[in-house]
Amino acid sequence: MAGARDLKPAPSWLAEIEATSMLCADKDRTSWLAVAADQTTALTVGRALGLT
Repeated sequence: MAGARDLKPAPSWLAEIEATSMLCADKDRTSWLAVAADQTTALTVGRALGLT
């Protein structure tokens, strides 16, 4: 996705589109998507789920 930045552990990425942040991560053969109003919240959700 344009404007996305890679996160560790791969394959994970974070992107911001207009006023929405999206965190996408693959873990245990499942794809996860967290959508939030800001990057901090998206990353907090990712950490709480053990994705980042």
